[in-house]
Amino acid sequence: MKRTTFFSILAAFFLAVSTLNLLAQSIWTGGAGTTNWNTSGNWTGGVPNATKTVTINTCSTCPRISTSGNQSKFVQIYAGGKLTIANGGSLTIENPGGPGMKTHATSQVQINQGGGLTIQNFWGEGLAIGGTLTNGGNISINGGHTGIAVSAGASFTNNANGTTSVTGSSLNYGMTSSGTVQNNGIFTLDDANNDGISQQTGTITNGQNGTLNLTKTGVNAIFAKGTFNNNGILNID
Repeated sequence: MKRTTFFSILAAFFLAVSTLNLLAQSIWTGGAGTTNWNTSGNWTGGVPNATKTVTINTCSTCPRISTSGNQSKFVQIYAGGKLTIANGGSLTIENPGGPGMKTHATSQVQINQGGGLTIQNFWGEGLAIGGTLTNGGNISINGGHTGIAVSAGASFTNNANGTTSVTGSSLNYGMTSSGTVQNNGIFTLDDANNDGISQQTGTITNGQNGTLNLTKTGVNAIFAKGTFNNNGILNID
């Protein structure tokens, strides 16, 4: 009897934990037939908020953020998934307990002019890019270990209208890259204890109209083992 009671309690505990995990997730389905991030019918688990993790799988009707003040705890975009942050739209990812946003091969993130992505109080990688990310708006990253990590085969483009800022008192690397990085806007990597940029392979290009700021780096402003091209303005302080 005691053993039965113990296992019954244990089963109830795991069921409760499983239920809480499901309640803390928002999975994009596009079930309402629109791209609206704020439509509950487009999600399993409801519209994301500061306590929920977001999963975006392969989609043909993919989410689009067009309003300000949106929040999430963590965002993961799998192969074939896409997220667009439009003019006037913003998303803040805060206190994820680990990485902030992770994207996989063939996924896409598009931040249009006037759109914004903020990632803060993370540990690990603020923005881990495995697919394609194009920024024509504003990206602000503040947290610990690595601000942006670009994997082999992935690409990060900061367009002419794009502003990307990475900082953090416990930051080790502003950006690590084994992929392709193109800066045509303003890109600031600040306060990294080790390297501002740590490149293992791939290509990093600061374009003719690009401004790349590397400030308060502890060991190397730029540690480049791949191809690094500077055709614009490079400020190292």
